[in-house]
Formats: sequence, structure tokens, C-alpha cells
Amino acid sequence: MAPRRRRPRIAEGASALRSLRTGLLRVVAPQMLACTWVAAVLGEFDRAHPDVGLRVTDAMADEVVNIVRRGEAELGVGPERATGEDVTSTFLMDVPIRVVCSAKHPLAQQRAVSWKKLRDERWVIYSSEFNRHLESLLHAHDSSLSMQTAVEVKYLTTALALVGVGTGLAAVPDYGQLFAPNFDVRFIKLRAPEIRRRYYIYQRRGLVLSPPAEAFVKLLRSAARSDG
Repeated sequence: MAPRRRRPRIAEGASALRSLRTGLLRVVAPQMLACTWVAAVLGEFDRAHPDVGLRVTDAMADEVVNIVRRGEAELGVGPERATGEDVTSTFLMDVPIRVVCSAKHPLAQQRAVSWKKLRDERWVIYSSEFNRHLESLLHAHDSSLSMQTAVEVKYLTTALALVGVGTGLAAVPDYGQLFAPNFDVRFIKLRAPEIRRRYYIYQRRGLVLSPPAEAFVKLLRSAARSDG
């Protein structure tokens, strides 16, 4: 008789997962992305599936892949990073990179600026990997272009705060514009070259996504298409 008593509960649990009436969504994303673009998608997910628990890890961009690798999050969302053999990445979107300056900086009233105009500026760096990527792109475009570091920090919000008080400029993904009023900074388009950053969804290789994770991936892709 014991097996018969268990079967209804097993079937009910499977049905609840299929209809997303239970479960847990575990996501990791870089701090600034987590509290802007990803937060908006999480809000949509929560409204559609209020009974699914949410666990969000906000980290540095350089940590996203390792957090997924260790199983601390089922999904990672973040900029392009090396994954190794145990983590897979699938393209999600590319995001324009803007130069950010203090509202009092001479560039603040410009709608766009070329990298040559920034040759003598000092920069606030918040990711050594991203800085190397930028330097590589600039050198490929013009070997005379480089970025002089004024200060290096851990989090993008700290970088924006330092830009706001005039310490230097920063190269920041477009979604960070939400915080421009908080730090009294301006986001300006970059030209010659224009730079876009590719963002990916990360997961452990060989693991089937849970129903909440599958539903969230669909929402991420829908939001990315809507944002162009």
C-alpha cells in the first residue's frame, strides 16, 4: 500500500513544477546588471510565477562563471567570459558601451565623442578583464590609443561615484544610465570605434534546466529582443 500513497504526491509535485507553482530560481549576474536590466526581468517573472522562490546573487562580472561552476546558481547572466569545459554559454544580447563623465566635465554636454578626444583623460577601472578587452579593441583600431588609469575599484557603482566627483572617466554599459542622476554623471556615445559588449547566459554543462530556469531564460530572450 505504501507505493500507492506516494504516487499521488509525486504526480502532484511534477504537475506543480510544470505549472510553476513551486520551485526555486537561482540566478547570478553582475551587480549593476542585476539591479537594472535583470531586476526588471525578474519582476516580470515574479508577477507571472509568484509561488516560485527567487535567489539572486549579485557579484562582480569576473565571478559569474565560477559561481555557476560551483553550483551556487543555476543560471548566470553576464558579459563574455572564458568558461572552460564544464560551463556552457549561449549568446543573449550585445550592449553599447558609453563613456561616463561628471556632470561638470567639459564633455558633459556632448552627444557623442571619439576615442581620440579622450586620449589625455584618466580612467576609473572596475574590471581588469574588461579593461584588457577595451585596450585590445582600441589598439586594433589605432595603436596610439590607450587608457590611463586614475584608480581601480571593485564595483561599478563605486566607479560611477568616483566619476561623479571628478576622479576620471569610465566606460560603462548602457544599462547603467538608470543611475546617472544618483551620481550626477552623464552617459555619452562613443565613436571611432563604437564598442558593444556581448552578454551571455551561462549554465553548467550537461545539466537539464529546472522549469523555473527554463521559463526565466525565455523571459530573458524576450526582453533582449524587445530592447533591440
